[in-house]
Amino acid sequence: MKSRADLKIALLGMEELPGTTALRLRQAGYVRAEALDLRRGAALWRVLAPYDVVHLVYPVHYLKWVPAWKIAGKRVVFHWIGSDVTRVCESPLLKKTFDLIKDGVDLHIADAPWLLDDLRKMAVRGRLVPTISEKMRYGTVPMPKDFRMMTYIPDIRRDFYGWDTIKATATALPDVEIIAVKGTTTSDTPPNVRFTGDVDGATMDRLYAEVAALVRPTVADGLSQMVLEALGRGRQVVWSRPFPYCKHAATPDEFVAAARDLAARCPLNEEGAALVAADYTPRAAAAALVAAYASAGIT
Repeated sequence: MKSRADLKIALLGMEELPGTTALRLRQAGYVRAEALDLRRGAALWRVLAPYDVVHLVYPVHYLKWVPAWKIAGKRVVFHWIGSDVTRVCESPLLKKTFDLIKDGVDLHIADAPWLLDDLRKMAVRGRLVPTISEKMRYGTVPMPKDFRMMTYIPDIRRDFYGWDTIKATATALPDVEIIAVKGTTTSDTPPNVRFTGDVDGATMDRLYAEVAALVRPTVADGLSQMVLEALGRGRQVVWSRPFPYCKHAATPDEFVAAARDLAARCPLNEEGAALVAADYTPRAAAAALVAAYASAGIT
């Protein structure tokens, strides 16, 4: 059995998450963990040849490869982050494929407790490992003088991120500005919603200082980095997922009611900031990865 320092781990998957997870693994002593460029077909097989472990963040696109990787003697880790679980559960073809290969997966990781519940419904047991971005900041920021809210609405899949709920909230509170990160203004944008387009880290820091609350009415979600970033700065959060020191809302009317309550009184969320500073840190994520790998005998 190889030691942590000798084990070669390849990470593949969605956006920056393989790189972030590879960094956490290296911080945990798996110094030969590295994120690879997205590959397909024979090129993927060749690039993975020297690795002992294949760690897949958002594993939906790699289900069919599991039997071949097991024949080649590799350990396989599926790392679930939210919409990937939803896709498998809602697609008969993906669900059938997953059922055929799931026994070949050595370890399932999920970044939120409710995803562990979803995995249990798929007859697999997962381990909880929070995803912690390098963009995380810790320490409360004073509340702004004027009450504003933030949300995340990209130009694609607006329904997934709750655009109708945001429109309803904006209409119900016409004097409250809502800053919508990522997307662009469209013909159905209420006048009190301001889209930012793409923003960098410095701009996000400024925007968090300008708002008192984050509103996140997503259809499905893993451990939202925006929620952690907002809590870490002492912002109030209204979310479609139950989470400590957040207000839970499931319907447009509930989001409107929660936003209206916050508009009347919105104190600094010191408890939420303390939770993030204590439990949602790079060190905590690295320790959780060690525990998860050890549980599967990947040491």
